[in-house]
Amino acid sequence: MRKLWDNTGTPVIFCGTPELVNILTRGSGKDNCAQLYRRIHKIKLTGIREEEAAAMLAEYNIDPDAKKELVRLAKDHKHGGIGTMTEILQIALESAEGGQIDSQILEDAKMYKLMY
Repeated sequence: MRKLWDNTGTPVIFCGTPELVNILTRGSGKDNCAQLYRRIHKIKLTGIREEEAAAMLAEYNIDPDAKKELVRLAKDHKHGGIGTMTEILQIALESAEGGQIDSQILEDAKMYKLMY
């Protein structure tokens, strides 16, 4: 991997959890990847921002309390973030049948997602 980077200038992308940093910096004897780590450019992905999530939800008929909860779900990147919010929104939209998504519909959608 290091030779690929050095000889061609082709970037190599590693994505993972903080455990990946441990592997790259410490390794286990012959598996030490510190030479790769010295060439690293880190980008920490932290999930969607509140204003981005709110803007995304603006095109739907959602009451303010339910919208606030959906934004909270979207920002919670440790528990699925935007993916979880999108799944719950889809369930809530089906349940609302074209009407407004209120707090009760949202809570029911969250419970339904937990069941499956």
